[in-house]
Formats: sequence, C-alpha cells, structure tokens
Amino acid sequence: MNMMTARLFGATFLWATVFHVGKFAMQQFSPLAVVSWRNAIAGLVLTGLTLPALRTHWLAIRAHLGILLILAMFGVLGFSLFMFYGLRSTSSVNAALIMAFNPALIVLLNALLNREKIRGLQALGLGLGLLGVLIVVAHGSLQALLNLHISQGDMLVTLASLCWSVYCVLPRRYASQVPSAILSSMTVSMAAVMLMLLAFAEAPDIFVMPPMSTLLAMLFLGLFGTVLPYLWWNRSVQEMGPAKAGVYMNLVPVFASLVGVALGQQLESSQLLGAVFVVAGVLLTNKRPAA
Repeated sequence: MNMMTARLFGATFLWATVFHVGKFAMQQFSPLAVVSWRNAIAGLVLTGLTLPALRTHWLAIRAHLGILLILAMFGVLGFSLFMFYGLRSTSSVNAALIMAFNPALIVLLNALLNREKIRGLQALGLGLGLLGVLIVVAHGSLQALLNLHISQGDMLVTLASLCWSVYCVLPRRYASQVPSAILSSMTVSMAAVMLMLLAFAEAPDIFVMPPMSTLLAMLFLGLFGTVLPYLWWNRSVQEMGPAKAGVYMNLVPVFASLVGVALGQQLESSQLLGAVFVVAGVLLTNKRPAA
C-alpha cells in the first residue's frame, strides 16, 4: 500500500468514526453547536500548522479567494450542516445508501467539469462499490431496501452528498495552484467563522460549557474528524484526481460498521461480504488499464 492509498484509507476511517462520536456529542448539544465547535477547533489548528505556507502563498490565496469561499460553503459548512441535521431525522440505512452514490456523483461531475472520460474499469468498480455498500447497510436483506421511503432527512443527506461532490471536483479546475494543505486550512477556517456567526444567532447552547466527556468528543471531531482527514483527502485528490479518490468514500459505511463492532455491536456476515465488494471496487477503479 503506497502513501496515497494509506492517506485515503485513513481519511475514510476517521470520517467513519465521526458518525459515532458525533451522535454521542449531539446527545448533549445541538447539531449546529457541535458542527461549529468541531470546525472552530479544526480551523485554529490548521491555521497554526499552515501559517508559514499561508504567508508564502498569499498571492495565490488572494487570487483564489472567491473559489475558496465557495468550497468552504459547500464542502465544510453545507456538508456538515446537511449531514448532521439529516442524521437526526433519517435512518442510518437511508443515510448510508444516499452517501453510497457520492463516488458516482464525483465521477459524473468530474466528467462534466474537468472533461475526464469515464473508463470501463472505473464504471465497473463504482458498481461493485455501490453493491457492497447496499449489502452492508441493508444487512443483506432485499426487504430493507424495498421499505425505504423519502423523508426530510433523506433530502438533507442528499444535499450533503452533493455538497461534498462539488468540494472534491471544483479544485482541480479552479484552484489547482493552491497547495492542498492551504486549501484545507482556508476552507475549514472560513467555514468555521461562518458557522460560529450562525451559531451565535441560532444556537444558545454554543455558550454552554460542555461536560468533560462531550468536550473530549468535540476535540476528537475537530482534530481527528476534520484536521487529519481533510489534509489527507485534499492532498490525495490533488495528486490522483477526484474520480479515483472519490470511490474511497464507499469505505466509510464499511469502516463505520467495524467501529460499531469495536463498540460492542455484532458483526454480520453481510457486512463482511459487503466489505469485500467495496474493497474490490476501490482496487478495480484505481487499476491502470493495460497498455
């Protein structure tokens, strides 16, 4: 496994933990307060880590402030709010199914905006990955899929998926001169400011001191649920392209199931089978075509 693949595995694993830690934090605080503190912590850390680079590349940053603001609104603010509020009013099965279409959305948007053709192996890999996710979230039951219905939460998670796809695709065409670390730092920090202003007006619990367990959960969400995965993800997308990197998002529900097992949930055979299809899809999508 090369470093680029390791970064993508690491990013998706950490994002999988966000579902569990975020759910715990929202037992004490509103989604807006949790999301705001998560990104405020991450923004401060990322700014500190990238401060020398921010000064060195200030001219490039200033030239791309518009697109960086758009990316912050879609990939951090929009994605976080739609996802956390969506999870309050939809089932985990529905949410995981909807997010399973994210790699396909990335591939389609990338083909439209960046003029990158969709290869046969890529399409097959996406299909295998989607099949694997369906097996995992439906526990191998066709009846679970047939009983799905569209709710407000489903629509919010769909918007979150679309926001993330936009965040993955736009930089390749409109912000390719901005280093990935600066892209992560600027988008998270800009979104953190907007979220805090919104929270001050709409979330009174933003001013409440959380208990130690919730504070540790928010620190985890900021450092390990945002800083590291955003740095790893954006660097990998910049190096290999959004279409190839996007298929790794299918690993999130698989890792979320494994984290659930570590927390005491029972591992099902359907989850193991689904994981095999997902990993096979990732490998196939990123397989180089024969010369």
